[in-house]
Amino acid sequence: MKRRDFVKMLGLSGAAAAVAATSFAGCNAIAPGTADVPDDPAALDPNDLAVAGMPADITFENKADVLVIGSGIAGLSAAYPLAKAGKSVIVAEKLNLLGGQAVNSNGVLHVAGTDVQKQAGVSDDIDAAWERRQTHLKALGLTDFDRAKMLFYNATEWANLLINECGAVFENPKDYADEGLNEGILLPKLGIGDMESIMLPLRDTLMDLGVTFLTDYRAAAFISAGQDGICGMRFNVAKLSDIADVYAKAVVVATGGFSSSQELIHETAPGWEQAGCYTFSATGDGQRFCSTAGAALAGMDGAVFLTSDIPWAAEWGRFAPTIIVDPQGNRFAREDEVTEAAATCFKNVLGYWWTVFDGQLAQSSQGRSVAEVTSKNKTRLVGPFDTKAELAKAMGLAENALDQVFEDYDAIVEKKADTAFGRTAQLKALVSPYYALKQRPVRFLTLGGPNIDDGGRVLGPTGLVIPHIYSCGAVANGGGEGLASSGTCGLMVGRTVLDDLNQAEAEAKAEEERAAGQGLR
Repeated sequence: MKRRDFVKMLGLSGAAAAVAATSFAGCNAIAPGTADVPDDPAALDPNDLAVAGMPADITFENKADVLVIGSGIAGLSAAYPLAKAGKSVIVAEKLNLLGGQAVNSNGVLHVAGTDVQKQAGVSDDIDAAWERRQTHLKALGLTDFDRAKMLFYNATEWANLLINECGAVFENPKDYADEGLNEGILLPKLGIGDMESIMLPLRDTLMDLGVTFLTDYRAAAFISAGQDGICGMRFNVAKLSDIADVYAKAVVVATGGFSSSQELIHETAPGWEQAGCYTFSATGDGQRFCSTAGAALAGMDGAVFLTSDIPWAAEWGRFAPTIIVDPQGNRFAREDEVTEAAATCFKNVLGYWWTVFDGQLAQSSQGRSVAEVTSKNKTRLVGPFDTKAELAKAMGLAENALDQVFEDYDAIVEKKADTAFGRTAQLKALVSPYYALKQRPVRFLTLGGPNIDDGGRVLGPTGLVIPHIYSCGAVANGGGEGLASSGTCGLMVGRTVLDDLNQAEAEAKAEEERAAGQGLR
């Protein structure tokens, strides 16, 4: 696959409906390491093979030690330790290009204490960074912080791995780590939205390690083999207009959330049903697969994260002064929290909002983002204008509508305290010429899915492990609420799979040696 084939794209998932949990034959939850899938599928009894629990004719076109479903940041991170250890790995992607939902994200990594940050002289106080991140997650509606904290503290190692072993390139944190707010984040080389500087090196490293990538492979259902348990996945392959069966000793589900499934949103989080969606393909297929294998789903009625339908613009308030106003011209939320405007706009049924900015934004470290967004969204942009009255008129407001907003905002700047909404970053005055960009709230991330242990093993209703199935990233309950946490979860899950495979192989070898010894006697 050429570099040019690795481009931005939407989502990573498939089915639209939740399916009641039904266990496969031979898939009762057991402890890890006590069951093993044979190296060769020919060793299986064909009469035991089933798809989604139903007998079927199965021909395995591909086989590997591990099958990873989903090529986003979680799936690729899970593949890395396995491939590095010499395991054969297949990464299957339902679209015809790699990258998943991650390559279309803002590219902001919430992480502290990395080599890049230390070299830039940015604070490496992970405890302080976690406190800021926790406050942000609380505002988003997250309530369970144990795994989020674990992932945050381990994200430093994950980011350093991307930097030192894969060659991922990040922007100099000195360019944006001011006023404390941005000390706990990393941005890719070209700033907001430049996910290729992170994911291309990761993908290329995996290719060098021998990972096989299958595109246009839409996962359909798990394949099971009686008492041997899950042994692969059936796919619908668009380019072949056919099905394909892939054999694997372990399957990692990394298919993302269900933000674009109206049916699942209606069933689990109906309060967010009327919000639009940024992606069309995050339809919850991973949750469905795990459910049909007997997994316990949880957390799907929890937080649904909203953002701007021009997501890069939602980050601008971190890096330069901006003012967000509603259709009547009133400031209604803080500008330095990426989801605040969208969530408040939706909650208050405002319809849309404007981000007002000036030339300081284009001159900031995120000038590339500003140039690209404004050039692609000219019908949403008004300005430049030398006066607030001209700006207000272009926004469809009374000529004096923005005067009070600017007066109040200038008072906040002078006092360096936003008592109305709590903004802390970029408290600087705006100066003409002025611009404004219209945006609407959309869903972009959901939390919740199969329960997993801290190693990413999928759990059944009683809390025991379902053999051979693992999950990471946004598809799992507690699998990650952002790029860094999802990638970290993927790395930890990959290491767990490696440990479990090695344990199973050691147990099989010990059993062979015992059998050989008994035969000699």
